[in-house]
Amino acid sequence: MRRSSSADSSGISRGALVDVRVAFTGPDGTPREIPLESALLDLRTGRLRCSSAAHPRPLLQGADGKVRELRAGGTLIGLDGLLPFTEDDCQLAPGERLLLYTDGIVELADPQNRAFGEERLCAFLERRQGQPLQDLCDDLLAELRTFAAAGEPRDDITILALDWRGSSCPGPQA
Repeated sequence: MRRSSSADSSGISRGALVDVRVAFTGPDGTPREIPLESALLDLRTGRLRCSSAAHPRPLLQGADGKVRELRAGGTLIGLDGLLPFTEDDCQLAPGERLLLYTDGIVELADPQNRAFGEERLCAFLERRQGQPLQDLCDDLLAELRTFAAAGEPRDDITILALDWRGSSCPGPQA
């Protein structure tokens, strides 16, 4: 894996995902690509930079409960830099919630082979706005189990959630 990046005045790495190349082969010897999510959060300021490589886009829930998708990204890693990546750069406000998750959640199928989907995930988050994170994650896993009705997931199910309450880190000393 190669990585090249430079830091701006805030110390946050710029373009950390832009020049990442990962190549590996599957069990049958064919080249494989992998999805990837990269997120950098400045704990002093709440500035978030992220990019998705063929991975579900992070969801950002505002203090008002509305959920939006962060759009920046690119294609699969492992294409030797043939296609570009973009970074989403946003400022988190106190009371906002960030959710990163794997496609196993939105692709989980019910007995009729209907996907759980991003729309259902966003509606779930909106109904539980303000719920403590551990409860939210536990309830989402329970909702997924109910939705799948004892069916086995075809892919991993991973959730990373963060509530931004504002900076608690001291700034640089003068």
